[in-house]
Amino acid sequence: ADPGRRVRLSHIAGDFTLPRDSSRLLLFIAGGIGITPFHSIITSLTEKRDTVLLYLASDLQNFVYKSDFDQAADLGVRTIYMQNKLTPKALQVQVPDLGRRLVYVSGPDGMVRRYTKMLTGMGVKRSAIKTDHFSGY
Repeated sequence: ADPGRRVRLSHIAGDFTLPRDSSRLLLFIAGGIGITPFHSIITSLTEKRDTVLLYLASDLQNFVYKSDFDQAADLGVRTIYMQNKLTPKALQVQVPDLGRRLVYVSGPDGMVRRYTKMLTGMGVKRSAIKTDHFSGY
């Protein structure tokens, strides 16, 4: 709006993106506000991908984008809504092929740290886990 005004720009960066190989099995674990990047990823899918979305929230009113995720089932996205904290046993039941999936975890800092530790404790390689933190939640 002000001619001659200085503006600072930076580049887009990060590794919270899908692998180029569309045959790679995916697991998304979202806690609360952490659903935001997954919504963006899922609504931009153009080809079928074997994806499990574990969406964690404290109560039913906190689940957003449900209709978008329901529509994504046609693109291979299986959404599981959970009101409890995720346990190793629940994860094994919901995602029996966990060791074959690239795992993305997004949410508040504590949740991301807790589930990353749980996943590595279950034998998932740290290199197969991508994280995105939302501070202040």
